[in-house]
Amino acid sequence: MPYKINPDRNQPWNNLPELPIDQELFKDIDIYEQLGNAKAALARVQGRSIAIPNQGLHINSISLQEAKASSAIENIFTTDDELYKAFSEQNVGSTTGPAKEVLYNREALWEGFNYLQETQSLDINYFVKIYRIVSQFSDGIRTPIAQTVIKQGGTGPNAGKTFYTPPRGKDILEAKMNNLINFLNDDKKSIPLIRY
Repeated sequence: MPYKINPDRNQPWNNLPELPIDQELFKDIDIYEQLGNAKAALARVQGRSIAIPNQGLHINSISLQEAKASSAIENIFTTDDELYKAFSEQNVGSTTGPAKEVLYNREALWEGFNYLQETQSLDINYFVKIYRIVSQFSDGIRTPIAQTVIKQGGTGPNAGKTFYTPPRGKDILEAKMNNLINFLNDDKKSIPLIRY
């Protein structure tokens, strides 16, 4: 396997490889077929959007579904009924439970989009802004001594076990973030499914 995985999930992965990743991990037929499928699907949506009287409803529906899918990665689940009911109330503060978390993800998605429209590039402030919206905390980049771990959710035999321990230590997280920012802002280092 050309991409090294952290051998001990309970230890911070300070040797997380720099970006860009090895080209052999993404330059293959399967990836390019999926890229072609994604571009074709976007073209169909764009073509059909002309027939939708209120395109804002369509866009809001897509952003809600994206926020719901992103939240599921973090073991935050809600039904479409709960989500659309919470969204229709237009007041996230009065919403409770998983739907509230999904609405924060949706808000972060739109704030991130607007930020990129204004600045035309990613920077550390972008990530801090998104983090603050999703988490509803006012802090910024994790301190070097923060003991953050990602644990397996659910109820299976691995529930509660450490799934991933992010990089930790003085200047390490900042270096990893700077590598990510430089990668995302450099068109010459593009990876097709990330950049498009």
